[in-house]
Amino acid sequence: MKKSIALLAALIGGLTMAWSQNIENIKTMMMLGQLDKAKTEFDKAAANSKFMAKPEAYLLKTAIYAGLSMTDQNKNSPNGSLLAAAADSAFEKYRSLEPGMAKFGEETAYQNGPVNIYSYYYNMGLNDYNAKEWNNAIPKLQKALTYSDLLIEKKILS
Repeated sequence: MKKSIALLAALIGGLTMAWSQNIENIKTMMMLGQLDKAKTEFDKAAANSKFMAKPEAYLLKTAIYAGLSMTDQNKNSPNGSLLAAAADSAFEKYRSLEPGMAKFGEETAYQNGPVNIYSYYYNMGLNDYNAKEWNNAIPKLQKALTYSDLLIEKKILS
């Protein structure tokens, strides 16, 4: 019985360490600006349901995908729009899993995700507005306003 409990505890400890090591490696890549590599590693890890069971995984996805949406190669492309939408969806999932948003408040590496989503939607909405494409501009600017309010509330932007 004692051997079974010890084996179970070691297995749980090993899985927990593997998960945190995996997320830390991906987070390090993200912080070093290796967003393409971080996205590749994240997408591999996301296939594991235990990895995606943690709210932090969605916050990490938000930061990576939002950062990629703002790169020069993606910013004004359909891929940028898909990345921003995926980042937005991931952030909403994070907020539903962790309503207090504790990890968001304590990890500055993750705060750039919503800032980048805000910037993406604001810039794209402004481009559509200037092109007099009102029907395209309004939802993007509304999304930017929602993120602006959140970032002001959390004292990330003034």
